[in-house]
Amino acid sequence: MALVNIVYHHSGDPKAPEGKDIRRKSVKEMDEYMNRLVVEMKFAGVSTKYESVEQEGPNDIVINGRRVEDILDGLEIRRPEVNDENSVRSQVIVVTERSPDEWNTGIIEDISDILMKNALSKRTPTPIAPHQRAQEQLRLKHQAAAVLAATFPFL
Repeated sequence: MALVNIVYHHSGDPKAPEGKDIRRKSVKEMDEYMNRLVVEMKFAGVSTKYESVEQEGPNDIVINGRRVEDILDGLEIRRPEVNDENSVRSQVIVVTERSPDEWNTGIIEDISDILMKNALSKRTPTPIAPHQRAQEQLRLKHQAAAVLAATFPFL
């Protein structure tokens, strides 16, 4: 099992370019967004560690030692798929102010949800140390046993 190590480096609130808007207007808003993503990942069973670090320099997000922009460079971005059931044409209309793949790469707080989730899914995993792997496996066994006991109390 691999650990996803996410670090949000920030030195201050982002500044939008003249006449432009950004998706997350403050460090606090970006930090809350990242915490929600981490909760989603943990709920899905992905070992995740998140840290918000104040330091000089441009704001950035590093996933397992690689900047998000570097991870996304050259990737084919996957968009959510619309399922057609029984050959009936269904359409989903999503209204956004800007295209999800349009972001100011100099402002990490402007990254769209689709791009961030693509970066997280394409990250290079950090191996877990053997003692941590054993702890994680034991935790997952206990979790599975609890789910089985709750689902099948007669066993």
